[in-house]
Amino acid sequence: MLSIEVISLIFIIVTNLVVFWMIASQSWRVKVIRYFILAVMGVVLWAMGTLLLVAGTTQSLVDVGRSIFLIAPMYVILFLALFAAVFPRTSGRTLTPINFVFLIITLVFSLVIAFEPTQLITSVVLNPGYNDIVVDGFWYSMYILYFNLAFLV
Repeated sequence: MLSIEVISLIFIIVTNLVVFWMIASQSWRVKVIRYFILAVMGVVLWAMGTLLLVAGTTQSLVDVGRSIFLIAPMYVILFLALFAAVFPRTSGRTLTPINFVFLIITLVFSLVIAFEPTQLITSVVLNPGYNDIVVDGFWYSMYILYFNLAFLV
């Protein structure tokens, strides 16, 4: 039987795919809409990564889920920052100096996580039902600091 967490993640994925389809079918060519759609797809990937991380049954699924789970929210925030830079106007300068710095920090930090995701989530113990996740305190603090800075942008 599916747990409430898995059902919730599936609901989040389906709901965001519907939102993606509704918005993308209207006006994909408008820059502000593209950033919002990319943020919505980031949420879908984030939920899929979470699902694989907590409910994956093989180590390879968990490893893929770990990378997606860690990287997707970073790009959700980035695309929302780019969306905010041009909303409600449909044109304008997206890469303001602060957004450019934020873009560079996001790219560097996501590459570090992509090549070494075990720095943040050091291990995942496979269990029937839920997997146990162990995080490194220092890298977790750096990850939280990234999001604190991101919300200031």
